[in-house]
Order: sequence, then C-alpha cells, then structure tokens
Amino acid sequence: MKRILFTGDTLSDNQRAEFFEKGFEFIPASYDLSEDEVANLLTDCDGYILGGDEIVTETMLEKAGSRLKAISFFGAGYEKYIDINATAKRGIMVSNTPGANANSVAEFTVALILAATKDVVSNANMVKNGNWDRPKTFDLYGKTVGIIGMGNIGKIVAKILYSGFGMNIIYYSRHSKPQIDSDYNAKMVSLEELLKNSDIITIHSSLTNETNNLLGEKEFSLMKDGVILVDAARVEIIQEHALIKALESGKVLRCAFDGFYSEPIDASVIQSHSLLSMDDKKIIVTPHMAYYTSDAISKMEKMAIDNILEMIATGTCDHLV
Repeated sequence: MKRILFTGDTLSDNQRAEFFEKGFEFIPASYDLSEDEVANLLTDCDGYILGGDEIVTETMLEKAGSRLKAISFFGAGYEKYIDINATAKRGIMVSNTPGANANSVAEFTVALILAATKDVVSNANMVKNGNWDRPKTFDLYGKTVGIIGMGNIGKIVAKILYSGFGMNIIYYSRHSKPQIDSDYNAKMVSLEELLKNSDIITIHSSLTNETNNLLGEKEFSLMKDGVILVDAARVEIIQEHALIKALESGKVLRCAFDGFYSEPIDASVIQSHSLLSMDDKKIIVTPHMAYYTSDAISKMEKMAIDNILEMIATGTCDHLV
C-alpha cells in the first residue's frame, strides 16, 4: 500500500475508498499544520500533496526521513512553498498543476482591477457609515494596461481587457507571444517602457531570484503618476518599502493584492507591516483566494492526484518542475 499525505484535503470518503482499493491510501490533514506535524506525518508516506499553507524546507525533509519520493503541489506557483534545491538533493520529484486555475485567477485579477480603478471597497464602506460622497473615478476603455508575465493567466487577462473593455495591451515577458500580439493588438516591450506607459499594471510572473523585488524605488519612479497596481501573483515581486513610499506620494493611486508578504495575516503581521494600516483608498488586500473556486479546485485536485500517482508508479509525470 502506497501512502499519500494530502494537506488541505479535498477528497470525499468515496473517492478515498476507491483509491484505497487501487493500492493508494490518502491521509487527510489540515491546511495549517506546523513543520514538525507535517514531518511526522511524512515519515511513513511515499507521496505528499501540498494543498495547505505549509512550507517544505530542508529541515522538514530531514525530519521526514527517506521514504518520501514525490511531492505534488496543489497549484502552479510552488516557488514560495517548496525548497527545490532540498528536494533535488534528496531525489524527491516535484510537480505542480499549471493552467488549472488560470481562468479563476484571471477573472479575480480583473475584479481587483475594477475594484481598484473604481475605488469600490472604500466607497462601499463609506456608504455604510453614512457618507454619500461620490468621488470621480475613470474608465478602462482606451487606457493602457501593462501585463508583467504573459503566461497562462496573463493571456486570459489580456483577452478580457482587450475584448471586454477596449484596453491597449502591452506586456513584459521572457518570450514574445505572436498569437497574443495578433489577436489583441498587443506589444511586447521592455520593463522600462511598460512602467512608463501603463495606466494600470498587473503582475503575473512567477516568483524567482530574478523577479523577487523586481519593482523597487527606481521602477516606481518611472511609472505614471496615479497608476493602479494589481498583483494576484506573488507580492514579493514588489519591494514593500518602495510601494509604501509610492502610495504615500500618490505615484501609485491604489494597489490591490491577493495575498501578502506574510500569510496568514494576523495581529502580529498587521503590527509589523505598516502597509496594512493604510486606508482602503490606498490598498486592497484579499486572502489569497483568486484560485479558490469550485471549478479550479476540481481541476487542480484531478491534476494533483494524477501527478502524484504517476510519479509514484513511474518515476515521472507530465508536470514535473
């Protein structure tokens, strides 16, 4: 019997029983276990579906022992959650689920763009407090959106903003996307050109050594005054102190994040990050929920399970990272 730990487990009892009959025992676990708790569970597991908030560190793997052979990440952006060097050193395969939540994250990104552009959150809260002011906002039509990272999610965002809102599309990516250029009259540009010419900037890059703190003080200085900044990818791509200065000066009119520098957000995080004390007119933060739809979860569940079973059975899979 092959044992697989599944944190943030989404399987029904019937599904778990079906897999058990095929020789795979799925061990359900909470999404918020400590490092030691995960390590203890992994000592007698062959596979691990990481569907929670835990971080796979070298220390965790040392404590877990040598039985673990494969980790299937429940999502696409595994970089923040798994020490790939540590897994490689131990010969542990790692996979993810690219594209499974692309539509969900793209739709949520557009929701954040609208909320930030139209100042929805602060005005909704003001009305509940008896304030009926009507501040002017602006339209998306005819404006330029700069997309940093033209992968699965960036492509869908470009399609929605071009076809649905009549926006001009420019993007910064490692590779040009001729089909995107043709379909949406888009243009690949340098990062500097994107920053100078965008009314709205939305980030869809993976978090790597190259993209960590990609946007700092120099980059903010290049942006238009009053730019809208949206990040439903990894907020670490934005240098926090530089963002605070840009919001205080008005260089960035408003930013919207899905997720934060420390997760989950609690009283201690609020106390240590002054960004969270800024007014709703300056920053919107949602709890890393863009991917969390019933449709995306179903797709990710199937892909994550297929990945782990294939890795255990064959030593590889289509979505190794």
